[in-house]
Amino acid sequence: MKKSFLYNTAFRLVAPVFHGVVLYILVLMISGQLSVLVESYFSSELYVCLILSFLVFESNRLSDLLFRKWSPKSLESIWGMAAQLLVNTGISVLLAISVLAAYFFYVLGFTSLDPFGTELMTFGIGYGVTSMLYTMIYFSSHYLSARNETQLESEIIQKESVLNDLHNYLNEVNPSLLYSGLESLISLVHHEPQDAEDFIDRLSLVYRYILSNKSNELIDLKSDLKAGSNILFLFNEFHNGQIIIDNKIPDHTLDSQVVPGTTPRLIEFIINKTIISRYQPLTIRLEIEEGYIVFAYKLNDRLMPDDQNLLHSLERAYEFFSEKPVVHIKAYGEGYIKIPLVVVHDEILA
Repeated sequence: MKKSFLYNTAFRLVAPVFHGVVLYILVLMISGQLSVLVESYFSSELYVCLILSFLVFESNRLSDLLFRKWSPKSLESIWGMAAQLLVNTGISVLLAISVLAAYFFYVLGFTSLDPFGTELMTFGIGYGVTSMLYTMIYFSSHYLSARNETQLESEIIQKESVLNDLHNYLNEVNPSLLYSGLESLISLVHHEPQDAEDFIDRLSLVYRYILSNKSNELIDLKSDLKAGSNILFLFNEFHNGQIIIDNKIPDHTLDSQVVPGTTPRLIEFIINKTIISRYQPLTIRLEIEEGYIVFAYKLNDRLMPDDQNLLHSLERAYEFFSEKPVVHIKAYGEGYIKIPLVVVHDEILA
């Protein structure tokens, strides 16, 4: 756990000086002797207050260290904190009275403390209150630090979870596409050898794209769209060319960044959930809208339920790169999937 500012060297040197001066002035005001301060700024009593303040602060710091060493769980219970507060206050009061008594006896040469009962009580109360405030600040600092560390650990765990989801998404290989592709390839080999060669090239490009970007967190939109055209070629073999991509994305946005596989996997998602035939072809419109790439298509859902795992994976992947959410809505007979374009700053690239 990060150390409290109470242990900072600058605080340990400056705070006792400030406290000693303030307490000295307060005692003079209480005893009606403020004129002494006007006559002499640096009286021996002021030096005693400064030394005593330093001793009280350091004794409290040492007490906190010993409590933390010998009773690590003392701050976890009200009784432990009460005990530490009483010990620190008692030490400070005894220390203040002892130092002042020694000053009166050995420096000023008095043989009795009777004339100084009020001063001893005032200083004892003053340093006792100081100790109580010091200890409560220590408690507050400890719990604030513990709370911040808990929040930081929670954020680190959440970040690691998102990164893990991102890596799982990037490393995912779609086996159903591979099997469907191989089945179509077997048919093409026997009837259309030339088409089979083109099909093999496209299939290899699809999986080469997936494998080559396993370690990349982001890729430019142009490359991702190209990967989408390759997977579209494969699905058009399955659906007799009934799938069309209406690409309305302007050229100046093609350098924007997306998570690798966004376009091909969303095309696959839309195709798998839509009824496609020569009577009902599928057109997927690609547009840019307010920092999003939009996949729009006419709703013609299959009877089987939607597989939302892909969208969930995309949402988790984009959480790491953008504050904008992945949006999936259905309205007026059309479906819209909006993916935020990632803005990468120069310092991140460096």
